[in-house]
Parts: sequence; C-alpha cells; structure tokens
Amino acid sequence: MSTITKKIIMYEEFKGNLVSDMVFDRASSTFWIFSNRGVIKLDTSQESSHAWKLLIEEKKYEEAYNVCKAKN
Repeated sequence: MSTITKKIIMYEEFKGNLVSDMVFDRASSTFWIFSNRGVIKLDTSQESSHAWKLLIEEKKYEEAYNVCKAKN
C-alpha cells in the first residue's frame, strides 16, 4: 500500500507459505518475510515512482508534481 495515496501498488501472494515473521529495513526500504519455505525479499524502494501516476489518475496534479519535485 502506498503511504502517499493509500492504494495498493504491490501485491504478493504466498501460496503454500506460512509466514512466521516480517522485518522492515528502513535503509533499503525492503521487507524481509520469513516463511516455512524460506526468506522472501520485498523491495519497496521505488514506491515514489508509482505514486505520481496514481495521483494523476485521481486528478491530484499539484500533489503529483510535489512528489516528483521531492524525488529530484
């Protein structure tokens, strides 16, 4: 879920996996998910590159501009 738009931008299905723990690494914006089948790396570092597109779809042009401006 985007922290900017509150919409789902990434979805991961864990068929057959029993998730036992999850840790977020702020330095790399990565979730490390531990399951009965191993460790899954979920990289969220590109979230802001998706946010402006979602904001444009919602016709929130000034917010989209500010997201792009903050990124550069």
